[in-house]
Amino acid sequence: MRLLFARARFAHAWLWQRDETYRIAIVLGPPVLLGLGLALGAAHELTKLRAGTAPAWLAQAWAAIPWPGATPSGAAGWAKPLPGAGLPQDGTVTAIAPDEAMPPDGPATALSRLAPGWLGQILSVQGREDLDLGLAELPLGTVDLPKTTLDMASLIAAAPGPGRHVLAATGVWLVRDGGQTALSVRITRPAGRDTAPANCLSRVGIGHVLAISDVQLGLPAGKELVYEPVQLGLKQGFYRVGFAFGCWHGDGTPAAASASLVTGHPGSTTLSPLGPTALYHPRTS
Repeated sequence: MRLLFARARFAHAWLWQRDETYRIAIVLGPPVLLGLGLALGAAHELTKLRAGTAPAWLAQAWAAIPWPGATPSGAAGWAKPLPGAGLPQDGTVTAIAPDEAMPPDGPATALSRLAPGWLGQILSVQGREDLDLGLAELPLGTVDLPKTTLDMASLIAAAPGPGRHVLAATGVWLVRDGGQTALSVRITRPAGRDTAPANCLSRVGIGHVLAISDVQLGLPAGKELVYEPVQLGLKQGFYRVGFAFGCWHGDGTPAAASASLVTGHPGSTTLSPLGPTALYHPRTS
């Protein structure tokens, strides 16, 4: 019972900060019990999120990547959380071991089996924006992602049909220099004809853990958003990384936007996009 009330308190604080409808319900009085029920339901989902378990779509995509050399594990292994996972954004450093160590003679042999950029799929979005959204396990199709930045123009060109969708990208991050590294997401909504506010989902997984997961509601055009970074303790080597991103308007139509993973080192005041010399995927030919 104590754990149940602790979860309810956490969910209440989370919803109070992020959901205007929930705040109104609490203040007005009669819907308090309904609001509490919503909070308890959210607590269950948020507990799974904070546990750091890689979501099913990411675990399956990681397992499908042909590893350069020996394959460390299958999908079941990627779904297991690391001890103490659930990455904070308060400056705490989380150590994550590479999925494949840096070879003694350098990365050249492994890179001969890889090409710059992401492997891309389109996934449908499930659930309500005022709670944590889920992603379908079965992709609607593949999509070419020639750049390290995920641009909604790629999804629009693929025409997946009506409904909310995201670009789901998986790849291999080559970390050439170990040490503390900040990791975040930068979202850009260009100014132009697509001026209506948009809801944008960002989800990042590295190693076995879900590092960043958020939905921004009503992000206006002409706005750039950078999340407070998570701090990682990395070693030289290869890390599997997944990145899901999508923006849509209230009616579910795609919104003009792009996003990229950005990184930085201690003492640096700027975050730089993860470039083609750090991000790779298996060659298809």
